[in-house]
Amino acid sequence: MNVIETVKHFFSVAHVHFVLVFNAKQMESIVKCAYGVDIDAAKYIQKFYSILYSIPEDSGNAVHYMKKLWKLHIYTEPLAPILELKESLENILEMNKSIDFRTIEHIIMHVKYATSIRSLNRGANMIYCASLLVLKYHRPKVFEGIRDGKSVAYEKLDGLNMGMYFNGGHGSAISFKTEFNVDDYDKNHIMAIVNSITS
Repeated sequence: MNVIETVKHFFSVAHVHFVLVFNAKQMESIVKCAYGVDIDAAKYIQKFYSILYSIPEDSGNAVHYMKKLWKLHIYTEPLAPILELKESLENILEMNKSIDFRTIEHIIMHVKYATSIRSLNRGANMIYCASLLVLKYHRPKVFEGIRDGKSVAYEKLDGLNMGMYFNGGHGSAISFKTEFNVDDYDKNHIMAIVNSITS
């Protein structure tokens, strides 16, 4: 609060304008914390602005955001495995509106690094790679369990829908054996991609 109040007084001069970006609910909580719960926090905040503009929430647009980041960061020729990985990630994002933009950014930066060191091996199953990348950044404990060869209970997914990317829950737990149905050779290729950078 002190910073905002200082900025307001400092810029209270002619022809000087400033843009203040804030979360209204959080700001009201801060005001009440500073000046007591009885204060009309919404009215108090009004003294800091002349015009209020609300930025609409960008809900359900994760795939569009991922495509923008992909185009910006993934400098690679359109090899079939890369395109398959992109399509698989898009499908998972379509099924899971809870995956936030920060997670998508982590995944894209991971793929960027993996392509730059050529660890995207043509022999690896990109659908599995996409699933594990999402788990690595969205459900890290589940990913760590699978990576370490353990069986992880489905409840640990906490509502994450992996659809066809898992075998439909033919057991009570997720593991390389039950879900990914790959031999050790394929597993090593997949994990080389997913572990190409550390969490």
